[in-house]
Amino acid sequence: MQSQFPSVSPGRDSRAAEASSSGALPYIEEMTAFGSFTLILNRASFTASDMARSIFGVGPQERISARSLLKRIHPSERKSLWTWQRRILSGHLDSVELRFAHTTRGQRVLLSTARPLYDERGALIGLHGVCRDVTDERARERIAARTNKLLMGLVDAQRAFFGESTEHQRFQHLLALLLAQTESSFGFIGEILNDEHGAQYLQTGAITDLPWSDDSRPLYPTPENGRMIFRNPDTLFGAVWRSREVVIANSPETDRRAGGVPKGHPALRSFLGIPLLSGDDLVGMVGVANRPGGYDEELVRWLAPVLSESAAVISGIRTARARARAERDLAEKTFSLEEAQELARLGSLQIDSRGSSRASPMLAHLLGMNLETQISSLEQIDQYLHASAQIAWHRFARRASTPSASKIYEDEFRSQSGRLLAVRVLRLQDDKGVSFRCTFQDVTERREMESALRASEQRRARLWERLTAVQDEERRRISRELHDHAGSSLAAILLRCRALELSATDEASRHSVQELSLQLDRCLGDLARLARGLHPSAIDELGIGPALRQLAHSTLSAAAIESDVDLRIDEDGVSNPVKLALYRAAQEALTNILKHSQATHVSMFCVTDGLLATLEIEDNGRGLQTELTERPSFSNTGLGLVGMRERVELLGGVVYIDSQPGKGVKVVTRLPLGPIR
Repeated sequence: MQSQFPSVSPGRDSRAAEASSSGALPYIEEMTAFGSFTLILNRASFTASDMARSIFGVGPQERISARSLLKRIHPSERKSLWTWQRRILSGHLDSVELRFAHTTRGQRVLLSTARPLYDERGALIGLHGVCRDVTDERARERIAARTNKLLMGLVDAQRAFFGESTEHQRFQHLLALLLAQTESSFGFIGEILNDEHGAQYLQTGAITDLPWSDDSRPLYPTPENGRMIFRNPDTLFGAVWRSREVVIANSPETDRRAGGVPKGHPALRSFLGIPLLSGDDLVGMVGVANRPGGYDEELVRWLAPVLSESAAVISGIRTARARARAERDLAEKTFSLEEAQELARLGSLQIDSRGSSRASPMLAHLLGMNLETQISSLEQIDQYLHASAQIAWHRFARRASTPSASKIYEDEFRSQSGRLLAVRVLRLQDDKGVSFRCTFQDVTERREMESALRASEQRRARLWERLTAVQDEERRRISRELHDHAGSSLAAILLRCRALELSATDEASRHSVQELSLQLDRCLGDLARLARGLHPSAIDELGIGPALRQLAHSTLSAAAIESDVDLRIDEDGVSNPVKLALYRAAQEALTNILKHSQATHVSMFCVTDGLLATLEIEDNGRGLQTELTERPSFSNTGLGLVGMRERVELLGGVVYIDSQPGKGVKVVTRLPLGPIR
C-alpha cells in the first residue's frame, strides 16, 4: 500500500473518470458545494471535477496530482490523511477534516469523504470521494460557541451575585469572564470612588495575581480581597476615569497617556480600559492587557452585555453595602424607647377614655405639632395631615372608633410635609371606656426603596428574558443552519447515491452504495432530531397548540402509552417566550414520564383565559415520594425539573407537582400572558 497519493499524468482511466462525472453531477455539485475526485492506483491517475478543482485552487486546464495536493496539506495533519487513506483502501467509507493551503484564498478547512473503488471483477483499483470547503461553517460554529460561552458566563455571574457569595467572589466571576472573552493575559475590575477631597481613584475588586517573580512578591502582594488602590490619574487607568471613555492602547510604550510600569514588570504590549456607567454615574472600570493582536472597537461592542452586567453588579454591591451599614448602625444603637423611636422614625400616641393624650417627641416631629398639645380624639389629627389625606383620615378614624370585631386598624397617610406615615391604631375598651394606642412611622424611604427594589427585580427579570431570548434565537439559527444547509447537502448526496445504486453494474458496487445510502439516511435522521432538539420549529410553523399535540403524540406513541390531549389556546394571545416555556415544560414532563413513571395513560390539558396560560400533564404511573412534591426546589427530582421551574419563574410563572406513591403525577405550569410584574 502506498503511503501517499502518487502524482500522475492524465490517461485513459482519468478520462473515463471525468466522463463519469458528466451529466447531472456538475449541477448537483454546484447546488451542494461538493466536489468529487477519483484516484486509480494501478495507472496512478488522479482526476477531479471542476468543483473539486475550485476547492483545491487548481485551474480547469492545470495539471493536478495527488503529490502536489499533499504538499499543501498542513504538515501536522498529514498523518491523519495517511490513516484516512489506509482505511479507505482497506474497504471502509470514511471522512477526514484537514487544513489546506488554497492557492489564492489562504488556509482553508477541507472536509473529504471517500470509499474504495472496485473494477468489474471486484478488485480494488483506487478510491472515489467527495470534498467540501467547510471553513466558513467552522467559523460560524466558533462564533456560536463564543456567544454561548458569553451567555453562560453572564448567567453564572448573576447566580454568583444573587447567591451566597462575597464581594470579591462576585468581582472574580466578572473578571474571569472578561479575561476569557478578550483572550487577555491579565486584568482587573474595580470601583471608581471619591476621597475626602472629591478626587477620584480606582479601588480594584478583583485583579490578576501581580507578582511576576519571587523578588517582586513581597513588594507587590495581591490582597486576599482583591483590593488595591490606584490614585495616579496620569496613567492609562486614569485616562479612563478622567475621560469616561474607552481607552485602547495597542502600543502602550509610545502612548502619551501611559505612565509606565514598575521595574521588572512583564511587558505591557496592549491595553484596553472601559468605564462602567450606571445611568450617568461612573461606578467603575475594567482593564485588560496583552491580548494577541491587540484590541479594537468591535471587541468593545461584543463586550456590551458583560459591561452592563458589571455596572449593575457594582451598583448592587454598593446598595448591599449601604443596607449592611444601615443594619450595622441599627444594631449598634441603644434600644431605649426614645432612641429606638428616633432611629425607626416611629412616633406613638395614647388617648385614654377621658380624652387625655400623651405623644412621643418623635410623633411631634413627624406631625409638626407641639409636644404639649392635647389630642382628645382621633379626628383631631387631620389638621397635621396633608389636605389630600384629610377626608380619608376621617373615614379611617370613624372606622377605628366604631365598635366591631376588629381591634387593630392600619393605613398610610401623607403628613403636611409630604412624608408618608404608616398608621396603626389599637382600639381598647374596658369598664372605663374606649382608649387608643397609635403609632405613626415614617416609611417614606422604605417605600421608595421597595419601589426601587421592585424596579430592580423587573429589570433583572427583563434581562433574564432577553438572555433567554438571545439563547433561544441562537438555537433557532443553528437549527435552521443544520436543516437548511447540512440537511440539504446530505439529502443531495443521498439522491446521488441512490442514482449510483440504480446504475451499478455489479453486486459489490451496489452493496457498497446501499451501505452508504443507509448511513446517509441515518445521518439525516440524527440531524433532524438534533435540529428539533435545538429549537422546536413546530411552534413557528404550526403554533403552540398543534406543536404540543404533535409533541405528545410523537413522544408517547413510540412507548405505546395512550394519551388524551385537550387544548384550548388562543394563539394570538400567547407571546413567543411563553410558547417556548410551555413547550419546554411539556417536553420535560413527558420525558420524565417515559423515564420514571411506568404509566399507561397520560392526559394533557392546556388553556388560556386572557390572563394566564395553564398547562396540566397527568399520568397514572407509580407517582413520586411525598417529600419530593413538597420541596419547592425540586432538587431531588432531576435537573430537568429545576431548569423547567427556573425558565417558568423568569417569566413570572409557577410550577408545582401533585403526586402520591402509586397514584401518578400531575405537573401544573402557570404563566402570565401579560408583561412580567
